[in-house]
Amino acid sequence: MTSLLDRELLAISDDIVEERENWIRAFVDYGHAIQCPNGQATAFKALDASDGSFFWLVRRDGKHHGFHSRAVDPYNAIDEAHAAWQRRRQVRKDWAFVERLMRDVLLGRIQINVRIEDAHNSPLCGMGIDAFLTRMRLRHVRQIPGRMAAILMWIDPQVGFVLHEAHSRSMREADGSGAFDRIVAQ
Repeated sequence: MTSLLDRELLAISDDIVEERENWIRAFVDYGHAIQCPNGQATAFKALDASDGSFFWLVRRDGKHHGFHSRAVDPYNAIDEAHAAWQRRRQVRKDWAFVERLMRDVLLGRIQINVRIEDAHNSPLCGMGIDAFLTRMRLRHVRQIPGRMAAILMWIDPQVGFVLHEAHSRSMREADGSGAFDRIVAQ
């Protein structure tokens, strides 16, 4: 079930592989690789199958999923990926809190709105966010209720990073504006 163009691209090189990862369908050229100076990650040139744009797929050694970056320079893409992975590690250390937050939002104990900015400020790659929103038919939506985000966590647990970011933003706003009253404490 590949198109003629897909077959032509794949015939160019055995190093080009079609992949679907984090909601993104792409052609990754494993023959065009730039390794991080410390050797912990490698950036591979890739083509987004949805719009034909080039990007860098950054993979850590020994990890299955990579980070999709639209950065022009592969070293900038690697830096962007490392920063996101570090932030993900910080949130994962307290993933039990994220799961409690999801449960409290679902049960109505905490009311929160999740904005598109929360998604893009989270440690997820922008390409993955855009692809997920497109797939869920939310591409043009700027804000959703927290309860909907919590439900989307069942489809993709990575939405927990977005819910965490929305909660952090909400708490920052509450500290400065007295809006804490609209958030029901646990």
